[in-house]
Amino acid sequence: QDVVISDLHRPSKVIRTPRGNLLVAEVGTSASAPNSGRVSIVDEKGQRRTLIDGLPSAPTNAANTPSGPSGLYLAGRTLYV
Repeated sequence: QDVVISDLHRPSKVIRTPRGNLLVAEVGTSASAPNSGRVSIVDEKGQRRTLIDGLPSAPTNAANTPSGPSGLYLAGRTLYV
């Protein structure tokens, strides 16, 4: 398999837009970085852009694994996170 994109912050959900781009929910960078969740859009060339940044993210267990945005739903032009 080919790598399409790197530099994602623990992706948890991926959906495709009607134009073929990918929307990616990312739970965050680390437990020590609160509010590091984000939603990115990735085009067909693998270029990532931040769509929403600073979403809530926090540690969830003894290993300090972050938990943040983990669901996406696109209804027309409205994105639910």
